[in-house]
Amino acid sequence: YPAAVRIGMSRKEFLRSTIRDLQVRIREYEKSKRDEIETQVKLIEYQSWLSGLYVKSAVVSALSDKAKYPDKPITEKTKKPQIEEKTDVPKRSEAELKQEERYYELLIKKANANIAEIGNKKGGQDE
Repeated sequence: YPAAVRIGMSRKEFLRSTIRDLQVRIREYEKSKRDEIETQVKLIEYQSWLSGLYVKSAVVSALSDKAKYPDKPITEKTKKPQIEEKTDVPKRSEAELKQEERYYELLIKKANANIAEIGNKKGGQDE
């Protein structure tokens, strides 16, 4: 019962559950906790890494006249501009797209036939 309480089950739910239900719920709860801890660890590692960048910038700017401490947060500078969808790509009709799809299907079938033929010649693998 203590494990059931830990995962948030009421006494009523506990008494009406089968052993299998309890095992599944406990296993999933433990998995979600592990995932949560893993996410927190990754966040802490990232924050530590960022702190290291700030310390490095502070030391370099203190020891060198050429280097300056960042004016803005480092993450703002490293944000990549969103890639815009190219609008100069010519639009193709539905028929052209279907024809291209059929062409690639035929290429795949031909390649598969060649592979099967090579396999048959070398040792009869696909027989």
